[in-house]
Amino acid sequence: MKHEEEPGPFGPFYRRWRAPLGRMLARYFKTPADIEDATQEVFVRMLVADKRLPADEERPYLHQVVRSVAAFAQRKAPQ
Repeated sequence: MKHEEEPGPFGPFYRRWRAPLGRMLARYFKTPADIEDATQEVFVRMLVADKRLPADEERPYLHQVVRSVAAFAQRKAPQ
């Protein structure tokens, strides 16, 4: 059975930012798996925060979340 996309405001946001987030995160993560994990972490943080931003504030906010995810990953990485 094919999974149907859930309606709601997050779907368009996800589709709009999925690829750009991957490119942003590629600056911090090297493997495709790490980039994918970090991308999902950014989206999870956005859902948990339940942020509804005007379109002109999305990119700056996402950059902030990307930096936070990257810093967290760097702190928890084995030295």
